[in-house]
Amino acid sequence: MVASDFPWEPVLDHLSSNAVVCRGILGGVVASQGNGPYDEHSFDEFLGACGIEAIYVNESDAPVIVLGREGWDPDDLDAAVEARRGGTLKVYSQEMIVAALAIGQDLFDVCDEDELLALGKGHPALEYLLEQGFEWPTTRSSSPRKHDSSSQSTFHGEEIFWSLADARRG
Repeated sequence: MVASDFPWEPVLDHLSSNAVVCRGILGGVVASQGNGPYDEHSFDEFLGACGIEAIYVNESDAPVIVLGREGWDPDDLDAAVEARRGGTLKVYSQEMIVAALAIGQDLFDVCDEDELLALGKGHPALEYLLEQGFEWPTTRSSSPRKHDSSSQSTFHGEEIFWSLADARRG
């Protein structure tokens, strides 16, 4: 069974029972755009049922974006990344939200970079952002990708910079 064959809609109907977990992962405001696996309107209604305000990506400087596989606009994504330049921005696929609710934790907290890249592989919007130089899956919206071993993530609102060399030294 491929992802498109999975009956996603019945799952969405029940995910809002994890509203507290969802708000803990995503916060109170999320920019949302695109369809797949869920219709954008249905996904935004789910966010609302969780107590999260869903706003348009093109009108946003929200710290979190959730993207569907189709129906997203490259210009809107570029503008959203630019609006958060120098700050933090977490970008999820709709599927990543389902996975995070299944395990009850933010995937950015429990997965390493290789695992997050695997989750984004084949997702047109996430791959677009990577091609444009957004350093996904890190959460810092900065200049185009630099080829070094440094990364950054956010933990309880604090930006944490780390280096793979430092991690290896242990």
